[in-house]
Amino acid sequence: MDPLIFAIGASASGTATTVIKTLWGREEKALDPSYKDYHNKSKELAQKNLSKFLDELRVRTNRFEKTFKDDPGARERIKSALADPDFTVLQMNAMIVSTGTSVVEKHQLLARLVADRMLSEKESWKALAIDRACKAVPRLSITQLGVLGILSMIYGAKPASPGQEVPAEDFHDWWSRWIEEMISPLLPLGETTEIDYTHLVSVSCCTFEFIGYRNLTHILSPSSARGGEWDGDKFLVESETGQALSTLWAAGMQRAFPTSVGRLIGVHVHSLYAGTESRER
Repeated sequence: MDPLIFAIGASASGTATTVIKTLWGREEKALDPSYKDYHNKSKELAQKNLSKFLDELRVRTNRFEKTFKDDPGARERIKSALADPDFTVLQMNAMIVSTGTSVVEKHQLLARLVADRMLSEKESWKALAIDRACKAVPRLSITQLGVLGILSMIYGAKPASPGQEVPAEDFHDWWSRWIEEMISPLLPLGETTEIDYTHLVSVSCCTFEFIGYRNLTHILSPSSARGGEWDGDKFLVESETGQALSTLWAAGMQRAFPTSVGRLIGVHVHSLYAGTESRER
């Protein structure tokens, strides 16, 4: 194993031990007998949850060996993060919140965020947003996380000059397939209401306008249709993905816009469900 990856694992294990001792390390003799059993059960579940998070983090950091080959600067950024007290606090906070959830997807997202922080430049927007993102993930439902995944794709994933080499007569089908490939991994999504969006606002993941709305066809349309025309209305009516998006849009998504924190979480949600690597930079 690469020595740096071994050092990451040692850092995580040491921090995890500190978390458990700090939160559940009270002397047994000091506990009221009527509470002691609950305390022990809470500690046992917290340790299981933390262990699952550490397993996910290990999966992510083991992939750094490939990252080192593709990104010459990655090794130095990771070394910088390990020596940075800001990262130490972030890693500890991620571990603390991981003890409180048994939801596998949340452990996976937290692990992705912590690994992403190691690869980020200090003081970059991403490094700063990850701290908020780690605090938000445990406070969001699976449906709300899916909403962020869709918003991040709609507003942040479209290529600047799509389909330039696609024949004009094929462009509608080509662009429709591209949207389906981006959105379908996140579907089906549970029912959403206005309260889901106001909750996302409360954890700094999106803004929500109570007056006005955004046009879905316009939002989904390519930034530049040099290759041909795209009939958005046809897509929304005839495709299952389009119909699902229309329903979500009418239920409140039309008034939402992701913040940097929401977009970052959303990109990782999408990569988790699509089985790809995060493309946010």
